[in-house]
Amino acid sequence: MTDTPSSSKDLPVCVTGHRFLSHPEYLIHKRLEFIWNKLNPSIVLTGMAVGFDQLVAENCVLNNIPFKACVPFEGQETLWPEYIKLKYYSLLEKAQEIYLVSPPGYAAWKLLVRNKYMVDQSKAVVAYYDASKNTGGTKHCVEYSRGLKRPILNIWDLI
Repeated sequence: MTDTPSSSKDLPVCVTGHRFLSHPEYLIHKRLEFIWNKLNPSIVLTGMAVGFDQLVAENCVLNNIPFKACVPFEGQETLWPEYIKLKYYSLLEKAQEIYLVSPPGYAAWKLLVRNKYMVDQSKAVVAYYDASKNTGGTKHCVEYSRGLKRPILNIWDLI
């Protein structure tokens, strides 16, 4: 975990995290609330993927924190089960803004472009990152954030 940035009126924060949650959701929600109270983000940018990204969007709704849905491409949800699609659409309706990062159609590189976009727009990163994982989009996003010297608060380390 990196130094905590001071809160301000203009503190956009982005999130990155794993698809599969290894900790109970209620604990992750509690840690997010602790972080939001410390940072007081002006907006939270989430990629809206299954797992941590959508849990963050839910948490923002519960805590009246505006969030921006940074969707990697139109149709991200195409292969998801119906119940996850419904949750996704419901969350998109509650977003302050929906930003389509790349043109429609799946390509793995578009997920990385989405992550870079979110980090570039943010002053801090909140992660749900198991550092023992040697590959994946979350690892790439954390490494990119470190390269830009963004403060990273890793919830994984707090649970």
